[in-house]
Amino acid sequence: MSTAQVIARRLGAPRRRLRRRAAAPRSSAEPNSVSSGLSAVAVGECLWDALPAGLFLGGAPTNVAGHAKQLGMQANVVSRVGRDDLGEEACLRLRERGVDTGLIQVDERLPTGFVRVQLADDGQATYDIRQSAWDALEATEESLAAAAAASVVVYGSLAQRSQTGRAAVRALAAAAQRAVFDVNLRGEAREAVLASLSPPPWLLKLNDEEAVTIAAWLSLPRAAGDDATALARLLGERLGCIVVVTAGAAGAALRLASGRCFRHRGCKVKVADTVGSGDAFLAALLHGLLQPAEAPAGVLARACAVGAFVASRQGATPVLDWAAIEALQASAPPAEEV
Repeated sequence: MSTAQVIARRLGAPRRRLRRRAAAPRSSAEPNSVSSGLSAVAVGECLWDALPAGLFLGGAPTNVAGHAKQLGMQANVVSRVGRDDLGEEACLRLRERGVDTGLIQVDERLPTGFVRVQLADDGQATYDIRQSAWDALEATEESLAAAAAASVVVYGSLAQRSQTGRAAVRALAAAAQRAVFDVNLRGEAREAVLASLSPPPWLLKLNDEEAVTIAAWLSLPRAAGDDATALARLLGERLGCIVVVTAGAAGAALRLASGRCFRHRGCKVKVADTVGSGDAFLAALLHGLLQPAEAPAGVLARACAVGAFVASRQGATPVLDWAAIEALQASAPPAEEV
C-alpha cells in the first residue's frame, strides 16, 4: 500500500499523491551575503499539507528551516512525528534538503501531522488541522542546548495549542539568544499567545489580521493610517522588540527595536498558492537582519521578493531561483523608511 493510501485509510482523507522525492534542492544562485556561522533552530509542527496538487512537506517552523538552509544557514528542526511512513518520509526529505533532523522526536501513539488545505480562487489557504505527534513535543536536554547555541530560535503559536507543546516551546524560547515568535493563529487560546509575548521575543512576525487581533488582546488603541505600518509601530512601541507585519500582496512593514520603521509595497506575481510564502519571507528577513552590514530597507525588500516567489510556486518550499527573485525585487518599488 502506498504512503498516500495509508494516509487516506487512516484519516478518511481523499487519496492524494505524494510529490515525487527529488534530490536535495539547490538554489539557482546563492545570496551575495556571506551567511557562514549563522544557524536557526525551528521549533514546532512538522506535517504534510494536502493540497490539490498533492502532498507537500510543511509546518511553518519546518518551512522556515528549509528556506534558511537554502539561504546558507545551518538549520535544525525540533519537532515530533509519529512512528509511521509519513514520519519517516518527512525526516528523509528534510535530510535531503540538508536540514538536521537529529532533534525530531518519534511518538509511539500519535500520528505524523496531516493537514487538509483548501485554496480559494486567489490562492489564499485555509487549514483543517488535527491532533498530531507534534502536540506532544518535549524540550529535551539536547534540544535546549541546540536552542542556546543557535543564532535564532523560531517558534509559532500553533505548537502551543496543547499544554505539553506550550511548555516545550516556552522552555526552548527561554534558552534562545534571539527568540523569534512567528504567529500563526489557528484558534489558539488567547492566554497562550499572550504568554509568548511576556517577556517579548527578539522579533515578532505576524500578518495584518493577526496584528489587529493581538493589539486588541493587549488593549491597545486602534491603529490609524497604513494598517501594516501603523500596526508594526503600535506593537513595537508596546513590546520594545522588532516587529514585522505582513500584508499579503501589499508587502510588509518592519519596525526595528530602535523605533525606525520601513515599508515595502510588495511584488506582483501570479499566485499559485500562499502556503509557505510567509515562512520564506521570515527566513530571508532573519538571514538579512543577522548580518549587521545589511541595510534594513534592502533586507525587507529581498524578504518580500522571496515570499512573492514562493507564492508563485506550488508547495511551501520550492527551490529558490535567485535570478527570478532578484528580477521580482528589481521590478517593485524599493522599501522606504517611513
